[in-house]
Amino acid sequence: MTDVRVALRGNGDGTYVPSLTLRAPYFARMNDQVTAYIEGASEEQRRIMESVRELVHGTVKDVREDFKWGRPIFATAKDFAYFKTAKSYVTFGFMQASKLDDPDGRLEGTGKDMRHIKLRNMADVDAALLKKWLKVLTA
Repeated sequence: MTDVRVALRGNGDGTYVPSLTLRAPYFARMNDQVTAYIEGASEEQRRIMESVRELVHGTVKDVREDFKWGRPIFATAKDFAYFKTAKSYVTFGFMQASKLDDPDGRLEGTGKDMRHIKLRNMADVDAALLKKWLKVLTA
């Protein structure tokens, strides 16, 4: 498997700091608009979104990215998740969230079928829980 380092930021002296390593074949399914959205975020938000993005691609077979309604969307046959930035956190949202088991009450929102979690730092990215939810949503 080939790793690809993506240089997202210049450090001012003509060189670039590689800030994301993707394992093939994930990088082949990345959307340029989504990449640009991530690049425009603060450093902490960028780390969160890169982590979530890699988690989605590593968990969901045949996932594709799109950019709708001003935010990155993840889909297979239909849209199942999105993320967007806010001032101090990243919202990771789920379509058909009523299917999700949430005993700790992490999901927020009042919509009929959409819920989200707020990711304020990397410690909030519970990979095991998110993988479980992604598998349920895309089963």
